[in-house]
Order: sequence, then C-alpha cells, then structure tokens
Amino acid sequence: MTKTLTGIQRMFLLDAARGLTAAESARLHHTNEDTARNALKAARRKLGALSTTHAVALGLSLGIISYTDVLKGQ
Repeated sequence: MTKTLTGIQRMFLLDAARGLTAAESARLHHTNEDTARNALKAARRKLGALSTTHAVALGLSLGIISYTDVLKGQ
C-alpha cells in the first residue's frame, strides 16, 4: 500500500471530502466522470481504503489532506 497520491488523486479526494460526487467533481474540473472515478479508485487502492469515505478519513489522519484544505473549497 502506497501512501503518496498524485495531484489529481488528491484533488478528487479533497472534493470527496467536501461532499462532492465524482460527477460533480468532474464537472467542476472540466473533465469526464470516468477520470474522477478512476482517480478516486486509485487513491482508495493506494491508501488501502475500503470506500471513498474511508479514503477521506485515512487521508485526513495521514496528513495527505487537511481540514483546512477541505474548508478552503467551501
């Protein structure tokens, strides 16, 4: 299990932490939904997460994303 995420993976993980779906996140970043879903899937795999919610929790606890990062997007 690797704990280093790409910038794209981290961006979509942050959006998930902000409550956005993959479709909403894809529209926000002018990309397609498959890109968002694949980035989240890769992030879950790298973090060893069972779900996107679990990946967000792990990202926060490991310092990959912060509460400040999450709130900046609100």
